[in-house]
Formats: sequence, C-alpha cells, structure tokens
Amino acid sequence: MDACRTFKESLQHVRERFDQRLEEKDRLATPLRQLVRKTKESIYHAQAGREAHAAAYLQEAREAYERLVEKARIFLPTIPGPLHTPAMELVEAHATLVYAREERLITREESLVDDDEAYLLGLLDATGEIMRMAIRHAEEKPAFLLRARDWLECLYDELTLFSLPNGELRRKYDALKYTVRKLEDMAFQLLVQGRIAADEKASD
Repeated sequence: MDACRTFKESLQHVRERFDQRLEEKDRLATPLRQLVRKTKESIYHAQAGREAHAAAYLQEAREAYERLVEKARIFLPTIPGPLHTPAMELVEAHATLVYAREERLITREESLVDDDEAYLLGLLDATGEIMRMAIRHAEEKPAFLLRARDWLECLYDELTLFSLPNGELRRKYDALKYTVRKLEDMAFQLLVQGRIAADEKASD
C-alpha cells in the first residue's frame, strides 16, 4: 500500500535522525566525564581546606565546560539539554569554593554558566557541601556554623518566592529545609554547651 510505504519511509527518517542524535551525544560523553571529575576534585579539595588546589581544578572544569559548550554547539545546536547537568556540576564546585574562601553564596551573575535553572540546582547541591563544612568547623569555629545557617536560611526564604513546579528543583528546595534545620539543631547544641551566647549572631 502506498500509505504504508509512505509511513515506513517517514519512520526510516525518524530512525536515522534518532541514530544520529545518539552518535552526537556520544561525542559529548568524554568532555562531560572530564568536567564531572574536575568538579568533584575541586569540591574535595575545598572541603579539605586546600583552596589553591580547588581553584586549579575549578579552572580545569571551566575549560572542560567551554569545550563541551563548543561541541554541543556543533553537534546539538538546537538542544540545550546535554549542557544542563555539566552546568549544574560547575556551579556546585564554584559555589563550594567561594563559600570555603569567603563564607558567602555566589550570585547568578558570578556563576560560570548561562542557565538560571542550572544555577539554582548547582547552588542547592552546594548547600550540602556547605553544611558539611559547617559541621566540621562547629567545634573550633562556631561562628562559621552560624553564618552557614544564616546564608542557607536566606536562600531558602528567597526560594519560597519562586513558583517551583514538581521536579528536581522542587525536590532539592524541599531538602534544603532539612539542611537548615540540621544547622539550627547544631547551633542549639552549641548554645546548650555554652559555646555561643543566646544572643550571639554570625558576624557579617
């Protein structure tokens, strides 16, 4: 039947485009793995207090991201999806290093990516790293924990103004509530132990 033949030809074109897209995505796999490895190394060194090493790995991750962007522009010019995850990874590493150095959250304008959702997701991922820093420093630097609590509480409060649909961003936002609560509980323990005064606040 002519109709069946036309349908088969149409599906053949779909299959060819589908196979081509898979091949194109495979070409992005290597730079993506390189970027993820570098961001994890950066976070690892930032957590360990080796900020120079963290900065070096972050720079390598940024270069890997730029190579990935270029490849995506060539192979996947109309689909931004493949860049979403690496953008998140880059933001997480960047935010973790800046917090380790300066005890503040990075702004959207400071981020190394041009993707609002990836910025928010990466920043939310970084809150877990910031919580771990705060817990590790709680005994010798209780003010560090208080500042972390205040910054993450600020982020949580601001995100309540967003209309977040169900999905990854909403899940990470919901998880932030428990991160803030954990830091509040630790601050209360420090208060009970006499490590901080009842009216003590984190200095700006």
